[in-house]
Amino acid sequence: MPFSPAALRFFRQLSSHNDKAWFEAHRDHYEQDVHYQSFVSGRSLTDALVTSSKLPSLLAREYEALLPLVRWLNGSLGLKPAEKR
Repeated sequence: MPFSPAALRFFRQLSSHNDKAWFEAHRDHYEQDVHYQSFVSGRSLTDALVTSSKLPSLLAREYEALLPLVRWLNGSLGLKPAEKR
């Protein structure tokens, strides 16, 4: 199951407001739209999709939608951003 439109909207907003105060002010959206869904998020792939030329762009979009949350969580845990190679 891909993320819902509400969860994707939350991730986009988070990428523009990557600070704890904003997150705390929007915690209810996180709880409702992201938190519980994130534990069951996944995608069933048909054989046609697995062999499709569209698969890389589909996975890239879904990965990019998760990055703001991962970066925020890493920062909250005191983890340094990865260095560019």
